[in-house]
Amino acid sequence: MSLKCTITMDKTNGIVICVEDAAAQATQTVSLLKDSIVITVAGSTSTSTVTQTSEEVSIKCKRFTVAAEQVTCESTMKSTFSANTEMMVSGTQSVAIDGMLAKFSGTTVQVTAKGALNAEATGPATLKGAVANVTAPVVMLG
Repeated sequence: MSLKCTITMDKTNGIVICVEDAAAQATQTVSLLKDSIVITVAGSTSTSTVTQTSEEVSIKCKRFTVAAEQVTCESTMKSTFSANTEMMVSGTQSVAIDGMLAKFSGTTVQVTAKGALNAEATGPATLKGAVANVTAPVVMLG
């Protein structure tokens, strides 16, 4: 089993380093282009690509994992986190969501506490629904 290794140097486009393993159907490519750096790893079932320009770093892959003692993500403008099927945020000790306006919305929104549940507002608090049910052995108002 041998690898096919090539280095292509072009004064107009840049440098491309490629390592091919025909037996494993795998190719790794590092492209140092005039306006970007592109790292591609292609296997028989999937491909991952990291692209860096002067304004953006983009990662496209089947699975993305970060293992760190601490992770900080900060943006000066908008941040968006989304998933097409399921999104989960968890912490073994605590999870905090803070902002000028914190909003939860969905077709069904469920809040469950395994211990005590507290809802508090320093201003008016409103509970509104087509039907509002309060179920407890003891209900205290006021």
